[in-house]
Amino acid sequence: MIDPFFHVHCLQEVDSTNERAKELARQGAPEGTVIVAATQWAGRGRRGRSWSSPHGGLYFSLILRPPISPDLAPQLVLVTAACLYRALHRRGLPVSIKWPNDLVAGGKKLGGILVEAGSASQSLSFLVVGVGVNINGPPPIEGGTSIEALAGSPQQKEEILADILGEMKRTYFAYLQEGIGPVLAEYRRGCTTLGREVILVGPKGGAPAKAVDIGERGELFVEDLDGRRRSVFADEVSLRCG
Repeated sequence: MIDPFFHVHCLQEVDSTNERAKELARQGAPEGTVIVAATQWAGRGRRGRSWSSPHGGLYFSLILRPPISPDLAPQLVLVTAACLYRALHRRGLPVSIKWPNDLVAGGKKLGGILVEAGSASQSLSFLVVGVGVNINGPPPIEGGTSIEALAGSPQQKEEILADILGEMKRTYFAYLQEGIGPVLAEYRRGCTTLGREVILVGPKGGAPAKAVDIGERGELFVEDLDGRRRSVFADEVSLRCG
């Protein structure tokens, strides 16, 4: 059963659950409003990339109104990733987090997160947390996987949504009370990127490095071949694991 904190709107088809959630947020929809769609025809991932959203997947967006400054909005990616990691691990699924916002299992993509902020001046008016997870049926992309494939049988999307939202409520309110520390520790535990050789792909091409840590605002700390340490943010580079 879904926690009564959440106000869930279920749609058959939508352009993007994030776009619908942003519209509702601007109209004053309360924190905890959730838009769920059976399929999206214009789903988006990070950097505006299209997100394939066929029937069988779980696609939802959650409106939050945290009392934080806009520069801390990236922390909600950490909160959401830690929540998904914990909720799916409780179901016995061998999932991991790939920096910055992907869920993977056995090196195959299982899901992703897109957090978008609505801000006015120096304040944050709302955040929309978008989540897409492959549940049943064949993965929508080559090199992907699904919870059905991992579990060996079709799954109930409603049960998984209830599990994720329940964990999201616990993780989110703990974050508001305790700060990012416990969330960051969970993210680090689940992050398969750390300790890996990676290629940082930016405007000037690719650069090899080793992923060594995650910072409080979701930045990735890397060491280059000369041992120099620096931080990179998700909007600066793409990442390929070596």
